[in-house]
Amino acid sequence: MGISVQVRTFTGVVEATCVHPSIADLCRRTASQNLPLLGYVDPYDDTVFNRSQLRVLIPELRALADSSVTEEAEAVFDRVDESD
Repeated sequence: MGISVQVRTFTGVVEATCVHPSIADLCRRTASQNLPLLGYVDPYDDTVFNRSQLRVLIPELRALADSSVTEEAEAVFDRVDESD
């Protein structure tokens, strides 16, 4: 099973989900790039970021996409499918 990204409310309701084949590759690369948040994503367990961390997380995602090959950059910006 691959790695997915979910957007959840504070109560745990899943608002959206994204699954892209390059997410795992991105996670492996972030560990060596000294990114304060993305560098600590655990590919074997849940990693949770809260609302206040978005001001750091979003620039990290942009920097990661800028230094990525096309397919990996697409994973960063892939549209998250909204749940029903």
